[in-house]
Amino acid sequence: MKIKNIRKRRRISLLSMKRYPAKELSELELKILERRNNSKDWSRRYRCVQYVLGCLMQEPWAKDPPEMFWNNGVAFLRSKGYEVVNKPENYDIVMYRDVKATMLQAKVKLFSRTIKLPGIKLKNAETKHIGLYEDGKVISKWGNMHVLVHKIEDVPLVYGNDVVFMRKED
Repeated sequence: MKIKNIRKRRRISLLSMKRYPAKELSELELKILERRNNSKDWSRRYRCVQYVLGCLMQEPWAKDPPEMFWNNGVAFLRSKGYEVVNKPENYDIVMYRDVKATMLQAKVKLFSRTIKLPGIKLKNAETKHIGLYEDGKVISKWGNMHVLVHKIEDVPLVYGNDVVFMRKED
């Protein structure tokens, strides 16, 4: 799912730098679920993955997620028993990714001529943020800041341009 509403997301990005003033939070339909001590969370590296997958989902590896999680979160979570779903249900993972397409172009030298081969489009999707889906909203921890409840599309711009929903299969 592509995330749009760039103007609102830009306001949210600026808001996170102001330490979440109450008036602006309510204007943007964001709610603080849990106030956190920013300096403690920074030193403990307690962020979205540790909160959602470690604290809420009780995944033992979430305390220190491997680099593969950030490089390709979908593949990593699949290896841990999660599957991509189209329609989220309560307690599904909401993964925010930055999807970039790159074109690979090849040139082949054949005798004295250089031939350009058709390009291949590759997509790279870095995991930027995760949350937990509940009742049409997302519960997530924004960096070292507080735990918030927000709409799926209402996240800072740095959290990417794409959303994937994943569910742990029993």
